[in-house]
Amino acid sequence: VFLFFGITLAVQFAACFSVVWFSRQISAFLTALFHQQLPAFIVLYLGAFSPSLVGVSLALAGEKGAFRYLLRSLVRWRVGVLWWLVALATIPGINLFADLCSRAFGFTHLPLNLNRYYYTLPMLLLSGFIFTDTGAMGEEIGWRGYALSRLLRLLSPLNASIVLGVVWALWHVPGWFIPGLHFAQKNFVVFLTNCVVVSILMTHTYVHAKNSALVGGIVWHLMANATVDARIGTNDFRTAVLLLLAVCIVVWVDRQRMLAKPVRR
Repeated sequence: VFLFFGITLAVQFAACFSVVWFSRQISAFLTALFHQQLPAFIVLYLGAFSPSLVGVSLALAGEKGAFRYLLRSLVRWRVGVLWWLVALATIPGINLFADLCSRAFGFTHLPLNLNRYYYTLPMLLLSGFIFTDTGAMGEEIGWRGYALSRLLRLLSPLNASIVLGVVWALWHVPGWFIPGLHFAQKNFVVFLTNCVVVSILMTHTYVHAKNSALVGGIVWHLMANATVDARIGTNDFRTAVLLLLAVCIVVWVDRQRMLAKPVRR
């Protein structure tokens, strides 16, 4: 798992900073290689998909049955209606509560646009968002599909979530240096907090959903990114506070499972 983290971070940083520093050279190289004009930002997709690409590669090269286990985790959908609802509704629900609190306590006086919740978000998902957004498929085959299952052999679910959340946040660091991306508008400390607390909630779903990287990873990540794209939840800090509160409740209520010693298999 530490090899996975090292390679994934290296590929992401190399891909992103090569575009920042050598954009013209990369564009010229790609144009010469493929005999047509290609922009340098295409290389960013290598970084965006690095968790999943590295995870699949290491699973194929790893111990016997590792790739089969990964595939089963990615297609495991019979996990109970409750955990599907948790994966689909937690992020939109917390953002809706954050919006309501913002108005109740006078942080904003703008009217609440519920149209984004019951129309924009569903239409975005139905439009094939999973194929245009790199987050869910590009990352979760690696983060929750490959890495989390191995971290749980070493650490409790809570500690595994924290480690994965920190690495997940660090993996996004190049985004602050690439012009045109939305990360430059974010506070990194708040972003790091969000990554860790969301990672804990995702792991909680993952372990309850029979180690399903589909429900505990891909669907969770898809809903988080779709919520942002639908412009739901306009204040990262208030959302982070509510997410942290949700984590405290989840860990306390399910502390026996979340603090359990790892089971080697």
